[in-house]
Amino acid sequence: MKAFVVEKDLSTSIREIPDPKIGDYSAKVKTLGCGICGSDAKILHGTLRGTPPDLYPLVMGHEAVGEVVETGSKVTTFKIGDKVLCPYNLMIGDGIGSAWGAFAEYGTVFDIYAPGSEALPARVREIGKRQSVLPDYVDPLEAIMIITLRETAGAVKWFNIDANQSVALFGLGPVGLSFIQFMSAKGVKPIIALDVVEEKLELAKKMGADCAINAVDPTHVERIKELCPGGLDHLVDAVGITNLYNEAMSLLKENGQICAYGVPPNMSATLDWSKNPHYNFLLNFYQMSDASYEYWAHNQIIALIREGVIKLGDYISAYYPFEEMIPVTERFLNKEFEKKVIITF
Repeated sequence: MKAFVVEKDLSTSIREIPDPKIGDYSAKVKTLGCGICGSDAKILHGTLRGTPPDLYPLVMGHEAVGEVVETGSKVTTFKIGDKVLCPYNLMIGDGIGSAWGAFAEYGTVFDIYAPGSEALPARVREIGKRQSVLPDYVDPLEAIMIITLRETAGAVKWFNIDANQSVALFGLGPVGLSFIQFMSAKGVKPIIALDVVEEKLELAKKMGADCAINAVDPTHVERIKELCPGGLDHLVDAVGITNLYNEAMSLLKENGQICAYGVPPNMSATLDWSKNPHYNFLLNFYQMSDASYEYWAHNQIIALIREGVIKLGDYISAYYPFEEMIPVTERFLNKEFEKKVIITF
């Protein structure tokens, strides 16, 4: 099968790699589409934690939807023709590593609910929690956004962001926008959205932000203080800029929280809390989504889609065929897209 490969020198290519082999409790899935994520950008730059140089060349991709084309002998949850979230290629071979490996023509899903599947390895069972059959009323390609939505809904739960609490959020890509929609639905207020692109600020207001501020504005800190004179309950970093941790120090209330969701390119930061008038504050990292939190969020998101509260298409910029992935990836790295870009197969 064909796959998009990030080479050792961080160049990219489309290569032939082995098809996935299924076992008794797994199913082979034909990839329909896969979204490009911010963490993929870090893989392309060679800076993502957990993807060391010796893992390259590798196949990335963790936001895929596919159609089941073959099932193992003991599979009961999946049937041929089902559209399924999160097919992966965990092991590729031929000297090629896997960073989830979904940018390929085929992938694998695991049936962790079939009788006897309790014997599957713990990592496989954890992955199986993320793999769900889609209802017929959800467009399979748009459904790729459900993966991001589950992750951010889980993050809101992890950070204990609740109704009537104040939040400032930096970064209005698909992740930041989905944060805003979930927080708005929970009754979080006020929600202050910040980015450097005016069009994204308008999108944030449509998703439920009470105020949208251009972070280039040198008065943006003062404006946040005017809106929340008692201080912020939470500042959410949705982009991975560690300088925001220090900027938050003058903005937090007593026991306020810095919510570090965006993955920084470097694994260190200098923390200066001299401008924080309070002795007690939290710095909370959630940078690898928890499968149990995604499982918890899944049915809620499906219900919101069915009720028309969430419109998946609102989060998507464009679709491109797999054959164009190399130039599209370059455009993605150059930040040409405001929202999610999906590669179709």
